[in-house]
Amino acid sequence: MAPIQLIHSEQQFAHLRPTMERYAGCVDPAQWPMLSKPLILILTTQRTGSTLLCQDIASAWQLPYQPTESFIPPLTGIFNNGIPPQDLHQQLANTLKQHNQASCSVFKLMADYIGWLGFFCTPKQQALSASYTELSARFLQLIQTHSPEGFHLIQLKRKHKLKQAISRLFNSMGLPTHISSDDDQKSFDTNLVEKLAAYPQLELMVIDQLRIILSQCHLLEVTLNKTTRIDCNISLEYEHDLCKNADTYLNSISKQMGFKVDSIQRQLRRTSGSVSRDLLQRTLHILGLGELEEIDLQPSEQEISVGQ
Repeated sequence: MAPIQLIHSEQQFAHLRPTMERYAGCVDPAQWPMLSKPLILILTTQRTGSTLLCQDIASAWQLPYQPTESFIPPLTGIFNNGIPPQDLHQQLANTLKQHNQASCSVFKLMADYIGWLGFFCTPKQQALSASYTELSARFLQLIQTHSPEGFHLIQLKRKHKLKQAISRLFNSMGLPTHISSDDDQKSFDTNLVEKLAAYPQLELMVIDQLRIILSQCHLLEVTLNKTTRIDCNISLEYEHDLCKNADTYLNSISKQMGFKVDSIQRQLRRTSGSVSRDLLQRTLHILGLGELEEIDLQPSEQEISVGQ
């Protein structure tokens, strides 16, 4: 199965775009249905705690579904040649309206593929020449115009980018993205030690993951700067909001939505442990930042498993 071509730079997108030419402009968003309920769009990069955020929202607002990356299935079908261009329009329309019976629609989008969605929904000649961030901005604006009952944009960030890079590295090795039990934790730790033994220069791999994360953060910022009439209603930080202020951080957006907040029930645990902390310290040492080892490296007792 071919993976989705996730993007971290304009140069990479320009190189890959010709291989997807037959999908350029294959979707006519003018024919999409209007959403009958308010839309909340979570915009982020990988390993920032977005799965935890989605679960918190579902728990606090008592949603009848679990918010997730709903556009991944059609994207997977496209990159595996399982969805022909003429069928993509209906696939995306179905994705948009799948939560119409609930009180609101919540979708999660990652910076590394949102431009592809814009590529499919932009007239062909423009799609073949526009930048990745321009196509990303176009998709955001298309979603907004189809949300007459309200559009709310949440941007989720992670302050400690090296921790994010280590988490992304472990995820790229095929390790579980989330942990919810003692058995999960034991299995994760065992598999982690076995996998890391095969890589002699882990610190360099962490730095490479950091490069990708910073590049994707840049793409996201440029995208938001290129949108018109779209404001980020709320900006969340994993460490400050989801960890330190878990009981109250959703109050603001809940008030905007007119929702009563129920107590949040969490099951996820943090995936970082002694191996992660050791790798973090070694990476800092290589970078000549060893003096930071005592600052903000120990996980908070409230720090939870970080999802995509």
